[in-house]
Amino acid sequence: LFSSYQTSGRTRMKDLLVLGGGVIGLSLAWEASRRGFSVTLLERRQLGSGASQAASGIVPAKGTVATSPWRRFLHESRELWPKWLQQLEKEGGEIPCWQGGYYAFSCEKEKKEFFQKIERYQIPWEWRDSSFPKRQKMVYLPEELVVDTEALLRSLVTALRKRGVELREGVEGKTVEVKGKKVVVKDQEGRSWCASFCVVAAGVESGRLLKTLGLSLRIIAVKGEAAEVEGEAPKVSWHFSSYHLVPRQEGFLFGATAYRSEEDETPSPQGKKELENAWKHFLDLPFCVKRWRAGLRPRSRDYKPLLGRVQGNLYLATGHYKSGIALAPISAKVLVDALEGKNSSYLQEFSPWRKKGISLCHS
Repeated sequence: LFSSYQTSGRTRMKDLLVLGGGVIGLSLAWEASRRGFSVTLLERRQLGSGASQAASGIVPAKGTVATSPWRRFLHESRELWPKWLQQLEKEGGEIPCWQGGYYAFSCEKEKKEFFQKIERYQIPWEWRDSSFPKRQKMVYLPEELVVDTEALLRSLVTALRKRGVELREGVEGKTVEVKGKKVVVKDQEGRSWCASFCVVAAGVESGRLLKTLGLSLRIIAVKGEAAEVEGEAPKVSWHFSSYHLVPRQEGFLFGATAYRSEEDETPSPQGKKELENAWKHFLDLPFCVKRWRAGLRPRSRDYKPLLGRVQGNLYLATGHYKSGIALAPISAKVLVDALEGKNSSYLQEFSPWRKKGISLCHS
């Protein structure tokens, strides 16, 4: 997605070291740099790869009622999005986004559950006549937002470069060690990277890094596959049962599958077949695939993110599952607030050490 960006010379001690160059890691680095932190970000592959490059970019409509900390977290992030997007575009360039989402249902049970959710959270909606994919009445959510994820990731990288953040691709953290008031990470070549604070935001890879501390991160890798397709349709999001069709600058993204897969991030034959069958069932249009995308989404046992202190000045930000794009602004804000010594109820709610055995435990 992006060309390699390397800086020469010996790395000096930084305020913050971020491990992981997906949307969460990039957003954290940007937020910290805006607040005056000197930042280094390490990514074992390319910036913006992994689950982020395969994400739909849907930011759900928030409604007016939040009945749980999780819904409040989601709602607050949705409220941050317009200003966050505007500020990011000023520094990193244009990020196409589209407002509104249409919903169709495959059965009465699905429709009933959807309206129960709409009523519970008081999400604005209306019936609208749609001519796509066929003339029918569909539920329309005017406050749903879709962003072009590739443009979003590119904008974040550009903004970070302009701010002088040190971005390193092809650098894989092998061990993490907390030494007093600093954190030291050693990479695959034995080099040491030191910082006052470190945030592990490496998605499903986060567990491997924490294992070097004698900790076991209980995270589930869920494979998501999608297809970039050619075609013409109104530039809004379309939802058909568990599948969605979202706009891009050119064409659309259709997805997504969801099943456990520990390591393989390549689009599978069964995943491709599932999406092809779903496309034929719901759309009955030519399935012109330009490119297949796939990534491993990090999911916790209770489907909530893992945010907060692990030990010393080492922090964790992972487990966003399907909500990484939607929760990027609030996750970055809460984590950088924590680095500045500001408390938040979300740090307790989404603590990596929360009980019920769903996140971290000693191995």
